[in-house]
This record gives sequence, C-alpha cells and structure tokens, in this order.
Amino acid sequence: MSKLEITWDHLPRKSIERKYPPRSRGQDDGRRELPNSNSRIMSDCERETISAAEDHIKEQVQKARPILNNSENKIDSTKTKIETNSFHDLPIDIKTSYSSELSKFKQNVEQDFENWKNINRDLEAFKDKHEISREPVIKSNTQIIISLAIISVLLVIEIFSNTNFLKTALFGGRDLALIVSISIAAINVGVSFIVGAILLRNINHYKVHIRNLTYFFSSLYILFFVWLNFSLGVYRTRSEDEMLKFSMTGENLDPQKLLEFGRQSMQPWLYISDLNLVGWALVIIGITFASVGLYDGYQYNDTYPNYGRLGKKEKIARQMALGVIKNHKSKIVDLYNEYSDKGKNLHENDMVNIETWAQEVNTFQLYFISYQDAVIEWEKDLKHIIDEYRNNNQKSRQTAVPEYFNTNLKLDDRFYNASLMFSSMKNVFIDDIERGNIKNKMISLVQEHYNDCTEKLDRLKSEVETTTDKIIEPYRIY
Repeated sequence: MSKLEITWDHLPRKSIERKYPPRSRGQDDGRRELPNSNSRIMSDCERETISAAEDHIKEQVQKARPILNNSENKIDSTKTKIETNSFHDLPIDIKTSYSSELSKFKQNVEQDFENWKNINRDLEAFKDKHEISREPVIKSNTQIIISLAIISVLLVIEIFSNTNFLKTALFGGRDLALIVSISIAAINVGVSFIVGAILLRNINHYKVHIRNLTYFFSSLYILFFVWLNFSLGVYRTRSEDEMLKFSMTGENLDPQKLLEFGRQSMQPWLYISDLNLVGWALVIIGITFASVGLYDGYQYNDTYPNYGRLGKKEKIARQMALGVIKNHKSKIVDLYNEYSDKGKNLHENDMVNIETWAQEVNTFQLYFISYQDAVIEWEKDLKHIIDEYRNNNQKSRQTAVPEYFNTNLKLDDRFYNASLMFSSMKNVFIDDIERGNIKNKMISLVQEHYNDCTEKLDRLKSEVETTTDKIIEPYRIY
C-alpha cells in the first residue's frame, strides 16, 4: 500500500489561548455583561478563537493538498492505463512479423526448390543414362569416420610393424626403416584407398570398354602391390642374413652385396622359397592391408562411379529445401509464443495496476476519513477553549447568560465534509462498495481485452499456417 505522508497537526490551543485568553477575557466580558442576555451573536473572543481554529484547519488542508494531488494523479494515470487496451498493438505487430517472414520464406523456398529440382534432374538423367534403378548409397558421417579411422589404424599398425621388422635388415638402422615403412604403408594403405575410391568403382560402369579397362588397370595395381610386398619380404630375408653375419663376426659389410640383394628382390618369384618367417609376415601384412585399403576405398561411397557424389549433392539440396520449410514453421511457432508471452506479461501488469489502483484509492479514502476524525479532535480542543471562556463569563456576570451558551459548539458543516474541503478531489474518494464494483469492472475489461487479443493471435497463426501450406503445395520435394 502506498504511504501518503500526511500528519494532521493538533489544534494549537496554547497559542490560541495566549492570543485570545479565554479566562481573563471571559471574566472581563462577564463583568461588563457581554454579550448581553438576549444576544444571538457570539462575543469577539469567541469569534476570534473560532476563526483561529478555522485558519488552522485551512492550513492543514493546504498542507495535505500537494500530497493528495500526487496520489490523485497516480490513481488517475493508473486507471487510464487499465482502461486503455494494452493488447491493441500485439496482433498488429505479429501480423507484420508474419508478413515479413512469409515474404522471406517464399523467396527462399523458391530458390532452394529450383536448386534441388535442377540437381535432382541431373541425378535422374544420370540414372537413366547409366541404367540405374536403385537409390544411391550415401554414407552417414559415422560410417565415413569409421572408414577413415580404419585407414588411419592400418597406417599406424603397418608403419610400426614394418619399422620393427626392417630395422635389423637395413644399413641405416631404425631411422631408415621408419622412412621405408612410411613409404610402403602409404602405398599399401593410402594409395590402395584412393585406387579403390576412384578406379575400382568403374568395374560397375555401364560401358563395357570402361569396365574392361578398369579390370585391366586394377589387375595391374593388384599385381603391383603383390610384387612390392614380396620384394620387401625377399629383401628383408636376404639382407638380414648379411646384417646378422656382420653383427656376429664384425666383418665389414659389402655395399655391393646389399645392392645385389636389392636388384634380386625386384624378381621376388625367384626367391620365394628363401623367405623366412619375418619375410612372410611382411608379405602377408602388406598384401592384407593393401587389400583392406582397396576395399575400404571402394566402399567409401556408392560403388557406382559418381553416383554417390550426385546422390549426396541431391540429398544436401533436398535437406536445405526441407530445412527452410521446417525453420519457417518453427519461426511461426516462435513468433506466436513470443507474442503470447508478451500478452501474458501485459495481462499480469494490468492486474498489478488494478491492485495498485485499489490500494491507492483505499489509502486516499483512509486519509479522507482521518481528516474527518481530525476535525472532531480539533472541535473538542476548540470547545474546551470556548467552554472556559463561557464558564468564566458566567461566573463574573450578574445577568443571565445568552441562550446560545447552552448549545454545543460546532464548526461550520463544510469542515466536517472532506469532499467539500478537497472538492477538486472528491471524485477520487470512493467507498469500499463502489471501489470493489469498479475493481471488478476493471478486471472484466482487462480479461476481455486479453481474451480478444489471444483469439486474434490464434487466428493469425492459423491463417499464416494455411498460407504456408498453400505456398509449399506446388513444391513437391520427394
């Protein structure tokens, strides 16, 4: 509840009594038989005392007026806010937002659909030309990562194993063995993967001569990595014997003999029978890893050449077009939720304003009542002064007192009525029943505005969803 800082000061009895002493003036007037017994007009002392009391009341009214004016302004402004339709702009604003979103959506969906249609046309033309009836195989990101992980693991394993196998068979030791192992692993795994991904898929080509050429070159490559790994195994077997003899006898190595081993390993079929266990391990690991790399590259995408690439391109374009539609529909819902939340917040603010108005009006009413209570106290203090004057006057006179001495002193009626003393604010003074009725009407009005706004938001959302369906109807994305 708002606190109105108003304190009604007590009547300054002592100050008035000093200025208009009731005892001495009462005695003096009584000795002079004033006022006379038939008088209906109060004595000067009484009138001056009452006038001083009225001046005090007027001062209190003037002191309270600015504070009550501020309260009145707050009550009026709060009431104006409540009676004004706070929700009026929400349907207008969301309609503008919907229109802007629809315009952008229509443009984007047209562009993305045309892009997808062109790519899909190329894909269908490719299928017709290459006599393909199935859908393209498109690897997921997980499958791609697994495929690349396999290649990476094979590379590491072959480099590690070949380095350990060759470090005792090469004159350069472990460093040279590492270089040779990296080179061999790059061919066995890396090049095989590339050959499988680019060349080997052409064995499925619809043109016979391309298939035949692919078989020919693929066979050559397979023969190449088989020869390469057997050559490595033969060289390792033959050079190891020489290196072992060197390490045991200390005899100098004959470079010409090592070069001769290298030339002999170029014809591995002549020395297959000489292969030892480590040599065979090199051959088996190399050929196995090369075969796995070749097959992994072959299966990395669709096994028909270029079909997977076109299929992935079509899928991306289709997802983009469908994504535009999905995002637009989400945007419609987001806008609706945003403005619905705004409506709820405005409704809550209006209800808070209603409570604020009611509390301010109640406080205003309390101060009007407190003023009227203060008037009664002022009147009591004034009566005490006047009674003292009359009692002393009666004791000092010989004649009968005027008849009005026997009536109770009362201030002018207007001082008892706060609505008259604060006439410009009387419309703000509302009793409990009227305040309750007005409050209920305000609540009903705000609820009516809120319900109307909610209905408009629902209707606009339904309309924009219908419009969206009409926009995307011609764009059939399979």
